[in-house]
Amino acid sequence: MKIVKFITVFVFICLLPFFVSAQADLGKLKEKYMQAINSTNSDEASKIVLQMAERYRQIGDNNNAAIYFGEAIERFASYHDDNTLGRCYTALAEISEQNVEYESALSNYQRAAKHYRVSKDKKAYLKMQLGATNIYLKQKQAKKALILLKESTNLAASLENTESLAQCYSLYSLAHEQMGNKEKALEYRKIFDEMNIKLSDNKMKAMEAQIATEKQKQNSTIYEKNKALLEKDKTIATIEEEKKKTEQKLSEEELQIEVLNKEKKLQTLLLQQKENEENVILLILAIVGVILLAIIIVSIFVYRAYRDKKKINLQLGLQNEEITKQREALQTQGEELSRILNHVRDSIRYAEKIQAANLPSKEEIDRYIPENFMIYKPKDVVSGDFYWFAVEDTEKFPQLFYAVGDCTGHGVPGAFMAMIGITFLKEVVNQKHSHDPAKILAYMHIGIRKALQQSDNANDDGIDIGLCMFEKQDITNTKVTFAGAKRPLYICENGKMNIVKGNAKSIGGKQKEKERIFTNQVLNLQKGTMIYLTSDGYADQNNERNEKIGSQKLIEVLTEYSNLSINTQKKVLDELLTTHQGMQHQRDDITVVGVRI
Repeated sequence: MKIVKFITVFVFICLLPFFVSAQADLGKLKEKYMQAINSTNSDEASKIVLQMAERYRQIGDNNNAAIYFGEAIERFASYHDDNTLGRCYTALAEISEQNVEYESALSNYQRAAKHYRVSKDKKAYLKMQLGATNIYLKQKQAKKALILLKESTNLAASLENTESLAQCYSLYSLAHEQMGNKEKALEYRKIFDEMNIKLSDNKMKAMEAQIATEKQKQNSTIYEKNKALLEKDKTIATIEEEKKKTEQKLSEEELQIEVLNKEKKLQTLLLQQKENEENVILLILAIVGVILLAIIIVSIFVYRAYRDKKKINLQLGLQNEEITKQREALQTQGEELSRILNHVRDSIRYAEKIQAANLPSKEEIDRYIPENFMIYKPKDVVSGDFYWFAVEDTEKFPQLFYAVGDCTGHGVPGAFMAMIGITFLKEVVNQKHSHDPAKILAYMHIGIRKALQQSDNANDDGIDIGLCMFEKQDITNTKVTFAGAKRPLYICENGKMNIVKGNAKSIGGKQKEKERIFTNQVLNLQKGTMIYLTSDGYADQNNERNEKIGSQKLIEVLTEYSNLSINTQKKVLDELLTTHQGMQHQRDDITVVGVRI
């Protein structure tokens, strides 16, 4: 056990400088990547993304490696660099195969093979075909494997690649074995074994030649050493002979001592046997006495138990009658509750359809904002979070409105508030044609307080919301007008995060001030800038140790991945939420939207 611990510590100490160096290299690469992005050097940025992916794979961080290989593929696809694309897909295939994700591994091997075929790298193309064949066999799809093997065998033979050709025959054997064709499997296995033996023989001959040379150098030295050893052997033989004579004398004396000791032990054993016989008789008498006493005590307890059992049975009979009556009453109540529950479930499912019909479709948003993503996860069937999108035509460019709202509560109560919020947004923008975000929020505040009669009762339900209006100025610049009620706007430009806070009051709820005023914040943003609107559900999600993700962690992740593609950003956020949440239930409704200007 101590040896295992020592080896573990030794390996850790040896590998520690490698991991420290790798982390330092990654930090430098990330800095270079940001510099390349800021200077719009797309070629340099693409090379650095590929280096980061390969570095992550070297230190065993396959998750980040897969993310950056995917980003590298998106970048190198525009250059038509088939060799580099083949390398990326090969890495993704090997990572998927390690994770036992065979469908993904197969798809990536096929894509890699396609690019190597275009670049005319026959050796790499052969390797990918054999990788795909191996996946088919792991999936028990022997027929598909045989189709690939026919092409691979011909290619390996034309390249005179003996090792790959041997691998083909090994895979042929496995494929026929899966199909139940044992004779064919054995035939290809013999061919593989013969080729493998030849390969081994060639390697052995090279090693033997090297060993013979070294052996010849050592023979002269060994001869001198053997001569000296012979002289020492003669001296040792003389010493051994004298030792044997001494040991013989000692063994005779030890034999006499052993006989005397045995006679003494025999006498001791006879005395102990006599004492043991007397002890056995006393033990038997004691056991008989204990048994008689136990029988008397058990008889007393049996009689008392019988008497108590009669009393208990009488009481149980009366209790059983009462329980039967209560069970029948509970069964009736349960059937009624089940009927009511089914009715409630049907109503909630219908409410879900109504709520979904009032949310904008992804296709509608994509039509005006091509680069956007949305994470929308209700805690229950219906949600207290909502997102809203509208378009108002103008003379030059259309005005776009995008909002994310977080209503008091979740489930059915929250969903009712969400429907009220969406209704007021549609009324003020689409019907009254108000295009001032601050005034829109003020109108919603007055409308919700009036609809819920909050001036006359204790109801303090409300909505926290962030609302953006986009007005395109020219090809590279967009004017964004933001107004918020207890929700911020996150803006990430050139790898730096800027947080624009909304007003500190909600829409609806208690109002102590004479008039609730919301303010606009106008920003001029360049093309490529990322902005994010969220509810508080993502940051408040807890893990098994009751630790939240937190706004700071969310901001760090958004900042780190803001320069990557929209799909990659959404994937990273989804994976972080799933990993952090683990087996814990979702605490609140979750909404995160991202838009690239």
